[in-house]
Amino acid sequence: MAGFAFSKYRFKLKSALFFFILGTLMVPGQLGLVGFVIEMRWFKMMNTHWPLILPPLANAFGVFWMKQYIGGAVPNELLESARVDGSSDFRTFMQIVLPIIKPALITIFLLSFLGAWNSYLIPLVVLDKEKLYTIPLSISMLGTIHRTDFAARILALALSTIPIIIIFSTGSQYLIQGLTAGSVKE
Repeated sequence: MAGFAFSKYRFKLKSALFFFILGTLMVPGQLGLVGFVIEMRWFKMMNTHWPLILPPLANAFGVFWMKQYIGGAVPNELLESARVDGSSDFRTFMQIVLPIIKPALITIFLLSFLGAWNSYLIPLVVLDKEKLYTIPLSISMLGTIHRTDFAARILALALSTIPIIIIFSTGSQYLIQGLTAGSVKE
């Protein structure tokens, strides 16, 4: 929704706010790790998977991606005709814009899923219980009691790619559509 607002609405400080969001992309995530842990303790989300799920839902790259995609894929005339017909902004977004931007949403979901799937640092800091460990944490802890078992780690890495392959194979057509949507000018 933020990408839609930046793409199709005019409001005060729009450019400054958008450049601030882009500026957050240039700051490494590790710099805010201490504040993130304090915040998760305050929300009582430590030792749960919620700190791994909720923050990627509102990332700056998603706002930038959707602004660029919506700017080229959703014509202003379509939105104006919806307003003339009496549609509210929320209804216009839900019934007209969402079906159009489906490839971009699936693309950003796949990219976010892959980033969360491969995340190591955040789960390492947030999770203490072994039963809650993510795949990268479990693989790094595999076979380290008396010796390093490289065969077990390689097998675990190979098996951990199966869900990624399944998800990417089901969403590959939308991924390609979403990535190539702005490459050809009509």
